[in-house]
Parts: sequence; C-alpha cells; structure tokens
Amino acid sequence: MNTSAPLSRRTLLAATALGPALMTLAQAQAQGVAPKRGGTLNTVLTPEPPVLILGVNSQGPTLVCASKIYQGLVKYPPRPRHLRQDQGSDGA
Repeated sequence: MNTSAPLSRRTLLAATALGPALMTLAQAQAQGVAPKRGGTLNTVLTPEPPVLILGVNSQGPTLVCASKIYQGLVKYPPRPRHLRQDQGSDGA
C-alpha cells in the first residue's frame, strides 16, 4: 500500500515555475547547441501538410514547408543599374 500523498496540481505548477528560475545562465546556454551556417533545421509541423503544392492548398503548414522548398528554385536576373527610370528592360 502506498502511504505517500499524491502530487497535487499546485505543487506541480510551483515546481514547474521554479525550474527556469533556479537554472543559471551558463546552464541554460549549455542546453542548446550553437547555431552554424548551412546546418539542418529539424522541426515538427502540426498538422502535417496534406500536399506541398501552394496553388492547391493554402493552409499554414503547407505555406511554411512548401515555401522553403520552392524558394530556392527561382532566381531573378539582376536589373542593370545603367537604365533610366523611363527605359524598359529592352532599352527602348
């Protein structure tokens, strides 16, 4: 037979709130890894996107995921700086 009292909601909330306050800055920084350029981002999208075609589905998770996929596929040529405002791209 278990004689210990069950954990109350108040005790659990108090312990949860005190956790970050008792942690020092060095301990908090040790929990993560320093970011590096060109790394890989692992994330969870909830709910999972049903399709990755932006023209068919415009839900939030689809926009987040598909925009990262298709963004690198399009490159725009630089606009020449020597053109005046009244000239078009064909120089006329």
